[in-house]
Amino acid sequence: MPFEEVESVYPDLWDWDENPVLEGVFRGHEMKNTRYGEAKMYYVSPVVDGTVADDQVAFWASAILDNKLGQISAPALVRITFDGTERNKAGNAVKQFSVQHDPAWKEGDEDIPF
Repeated sequence: MPFEEVESVYPDLWDWDENPVLEGVFRGHEMKNTRYGEAKMYYVSPVVDGTVADDQVAFWASAILDNKLGQISAPALVRITFDGTERNKAGNAVKQFSVQHDPAWKEGDEDIPF
């Protein structure tokens, strides 16, 4: 009997090192069960050539992203920028992010500023 490939239960994860800027429509989050317990996964439909893509990319939450994205209601037009890694007081590496959004944008708007 031949072996069959087992697909990941997670969507395509955004690679912040390879693509430090993610522009698109913030779709919200959901909780995922991991071997470490529950974890939050965020979803964004990226903007490609001025058009919102049908698919979504995902990324794991962090304290910084939770703090910033928690202030934005989905759907929202966002730009999330990975600003690099810094050491906290305990000496742990912490990824730093900038989050911007367009508060006037509404789903269905044709004007995508990036």
